[in-house]
Order: sequence, then C-alpha cells, then structure tokens
Amino acid sequence: MAEPRFTILMPTFDHGAMIVHAIRSVQAQTFADFRLIVVGDGAPDVTAKLIADIAATDPRVSYRAFPKGPRTGEEHRHVLLGEVASPWIAYASDDDVWFPDHLEALVPLLQGHDLVNTRPLNLTRQFADSIEKGMAARWRQRWRTGLAPQRLVYEFRASPLKLQNTPDRAQMFDEPPRSIIGLSYVAHRLDAYRRLPEGWAPAPQGRPTDLNMWRKFLCDPQCTVFSGDTVTSVHFESWQRRDMDLATRERELSFWAAMVARQDVRDAIRKHMAGGCVLNAFQLIDEIMDPWTSPPLL
Repeated sequence: MAEPRFTILMPTFDHGAMIVHAIRSVQAQTFADFRLIVVGDGAPDVTAKLIADIAATDPRVSYRAFPKGPRTGEEHRHVLLGEVASPWIAYASDDDVWFPDHLEALVPLLQGHDLVNTRPLNLTRQFADSIEKGMAARWRQRWRTGLAPQRLVYEFRASPLKLQNTPDRAQMFDEPPRSIIGLSYVAHRLDAYRRLPEGWAPAPQGRPTDLNMWRKFLCDPQCTVFSGDTVTSVHFESWQRRDMDLATRERELSFWAAMVARQDVRDAIRKHMAGGCVLNAFQLIDEIMDPWTSPPLL
C-alpha cells in the first residue's frame, strides 16, 4: 500500500467521548489521502475501545498506546515521526473539530513551505452580565425552555498572526508568549522535522508544549513558514471549561461539531472573519437557522 500524503497525529490522555467528534471531523476530510494515528499518553482502556470501534470500519484510523509520559507525552509523537514516511504531517487535538476542507487548505501551503498553519479560530465561552448581551432574541426564548444556558456567550475569535511576518514570529518568543498557534491548525513537512536538532520533547515547565515545538522550527534558518488566511478548524480552550465535567464538555462539542458540519455555518464564519476577528456565535447561527430546530446545547 502506498504511503498516504498526510500522517495525522492526535494525542490523547483522557477526554472521554469528545475524541469521537474530533475523529469524525478528520474522517470527513475532502482530501482523503491520510492516515490518522491516535497517540495514547497513558489513556484509559475506554479510549482504546472507542477508537477500535471507529477503526473497524475505517482502516485509515489506528491507535498507538504508550505509558503516561512527562507533560503531554511529546516523546511519543517523536517516536511515531521516526516510523512514518508520509511527506506531510498534521496534528489534531482530541477536543477540537476540523472543517471538511482543512487538509485541502493545507496542501498548497505545504507545497511551498516547511511549517504552515491555517487561521486559528477559538470558540470562547463566558457568561454575560445580561441575557441581551449573550443571545439574539430567538435564542433568549430558547434558554427559557431549558435548551440553552442563561446568559452564556460564545464568541468565535480568530487570530491575525502570520508566521511570515517577522513581528508576529517575535511575539512567539516573548515570555510569556503573546501569540500561540494551537496544535490543530499546524502542519509541517516530515523532512523539515527530521532536519531539526531536536524534535518533540517535554517542554520546560510553564511553556505550552506546542509552542515549544514551533519555536524549534522557527529557529532553523532553513525553515520556510507561512500562515494561510482560511479558517478551517475550531479550538475549544480547556482552561475556559474547567468548571465542566467530561459529559458536559462532550455535549458542548457535539453541538458545535454539528453546527460547523453545516456548509452554511462554515460559509458564514468565513465571511464574518474576513472582515474582523470576533463574532458572537449565537447571533451568527440566529441569522442562518431557527434555533428550535437545532440540537440542545446543554
């Protein structure tokens, strides 16, 4: 069997059923020449079972279990990148979702550069001072029936950072860093990775592990970098969800995964983000669909 163009690594520790939504978003890619390796960093047996059920019907998906390593198991990623031969490497977090054309958008970037990313998009979560700030009119009625939480505000926030801009790259070396590109947006060439003096390894305490790896690429004088303009995935900040148990987080992810699976929602996000960086997510959906026909949020 020919080596796929992409190898995708999805590290996981213990995010329960959330990983199913992340994997489904990978399986839905329009660029289908890939393998997905879920990298278990001391993950529980239930994770292996969830992935085995998926892999039974999709041979592109596999699971590699490792004992719990330091930090987030960076060394396991290095081991796997020593084994694969795909020219392009992408990453997916186990609690994020990709748009169906994520890999397709990365292809032209990787054809000309070593380290690339699509435009970062976070879905932030907070509670507003008033209902009116949180939701459009129809969504305010919806929470009164218990189908959406009172005063909960979701905002899509896109980053303007561009790796090809020297000032933006410099921000990634500030302490603490002012700009971080998360795992799910980034891809690189395998040959560029193997050229580095050091690959994935435990980051110094207090430094984000992904940022630590991207800095290694940026310190290589031979490394060419580029950030695309297209939004192709959604990141769910874990630190904003510390008050949520895994079951609640899975329901949240299920709701938003269903939303971004819709072409009209993705088109609306991209249209709004072309002219700005912040968008009230409920108001966007209110422009597109009847909230009574959507699945319950929580």
